[in-house]
Parts: sequence; structure tokens; C-alpha cells
Amino acid sequence: MRHVKILLALLVFCFSVSAQIIKKTAVEGEGTPLVMLPGGTVDISALSLVSRGMENLYKVIRMDNLNVQYACKGQTLPKDYSVQMEAESVKATLESLKGTGPIILMGHSYGGLIALEYALKNPENITALILIEPPVFGIAEARFESPAGMKNMIAITKELTPDAVITEDLVARFRCELLDCETTPVHGLPQWPIWLNQRDRLRGLSAVEEYRLDLRKVHRFKPPVLILTGTESVPFHKRINALLTVEFTNSTAESIESDHAIPSKAPSELVKCLRNFLKRELDTPEDGIRRVSTLN
Repeated sequence: MRHVKILLALLVFCFSVSAQIIKKTAVEGEGTPLVMLPGGTVDISALSLVSRGMENLYKVIRMDNLNVQYACKGQTLPKDYSVQMEAESVKATLESLKGTGPIILMGHSYGGLIALEYALKNPENITALILIEPPVFGIAEARFESPAGMKNMIAITKELTPDAVITEDLVARFRCELLDCETTPVHGLPQWPIWLNQRDRLRGLSAVEEYRLDLRKVHRFKPPVLILTGTESVPFHKRINALLTVEFTNSTAESIESDHAIPSKAPSELVKCLRNFLKRELDTPEDGIRRVSTLN
């Protein structure tokens, strides 16, 4: 019996260790931790200009999403890959960076969905939350709404399973739901060769459609929330952001002249929004070290 207990303990330990997947990170600057999560098909380099604009005031921690991390290594994602797994990996990565206390958390697109899940599960570790067009399809469905383009995007993401074979047609269909491909053919865009070369980064994005938002946790969330929308973004992202703004009790909504790719298309404007919001909501001093908690 004693040997069985030891074996069970070892199995539990091994499972807990295997579940703690550490993300690839880049850390710059000093002060209050500002964690940045990129969109679902880009790596942390997509946030480098935004990080450069904030690292003189904060300790900026950029983290890759696991679907991108696995694709870059030519590995297949776990079959049970999910938004929750990504959020648990954020937690494990922060714990591996010893000395990291409460954080400011920013996420763009799929990274925004991961940031939302982490924040709702760990509100005590959040000083402020910044969401840039997270694809929270469930919030529109909960309100019996179906903004233009959302059904098509949901149908496409269902195909992007952790072990999916990503075809050229699938890449084009996915991109055209975020762009105006009627006026500019997707194959003629300068980004097309890059998107095609990085096609395996789309694997696992079925987790977006599978994610279920707990509105009760949203309503109980107390830290300040900034919700950013691109003026030229697609209708469903605009509507989802508007719904999120209403559901959070302490939210601010702002727009930036850009399409969905705000961090890469309008990094200076994004930095300005971040600085103004954090100064206003957290009264952050010039050295970036916040000395008075707002979580009481």
C-alpha cells in the first residue's frame, strides 16, 4: 500500500510538472511588471516597438503564445490545448521569474483572450488589464448578437485544431476575415509570403471558438480595464469590444487609427494610450514603481 501511495504521488508530481509549460520571454526595463501577450500568429518581436516605448517606466515582460512557440519548433500542440492552458503557462512563467509581484497585463487579439482568462482567474495578481480586440465570441452569443463576419471566423477557427494541416486556402480564408480582400487580393499583399511560411502558427486557434467566458467573473473584476479598438477593424471586433466595455464595471474604451494590427501598425499611438491610462488609473510615478495599491 505504501508503494502505491508513493507511485501515485510521483504520478501527480510528474503531471503537475508537465502541465507547467514555460513560455519564451523577453524582459526589458525595471519597475512595475508590464506583461505583454501578442496576437495568435505572431511572436514577441511584434511587440518590440511597444516595449521600447514603455521599458523606461516599467519592467516589460513579453511572452510568446504556446501555439507560436510550438510551431517555431516544428512540434505538435497537445490535443487538450486550450486558452486555459495558455493562461496556466502565463502563471507558470511568471512564477519562474522570481520576484514578480502584481502585474499590469496587456494582450492583443488571441493574446487578449489569454490575458482575459488569466486576469479573471488571478484578479489578485492584476494591477490593470489592457485588452486589444480579444476575440471573445461568447460575449456576443450571450447577448444573442452575430456581428458581421463573426460566423465565418468561428467556422474557420473550428478548422484550426492543434494537429490541423494548414493549407494555403485556409490561410487565405483566415486572413480575409480580418482584411478587405475584395479591394486588395490577399495573395498580392507583401505579408502573404510570411503568412504562408508561418502557416503552422494557426494550429490551435480552434481554442478561440471553444472558449467560454464566465460573465460573473467579469462583473466581479475590480482592477481598471482599458479596451482598445482599431478604427478600421472589422465589425465583429468592434462590437465585441463594445460589449466588453459594458460588462466590466471599471472599464475605459479608446480607439486608435489602425486596423486589427494595432501594435505593429500604430505602436506610437498605442504607447501614448498605455501611458495616459496607467498614469490616470494607477498614478504611476516617473520611475514606474507604483507604491499605493488600488486593490483594497
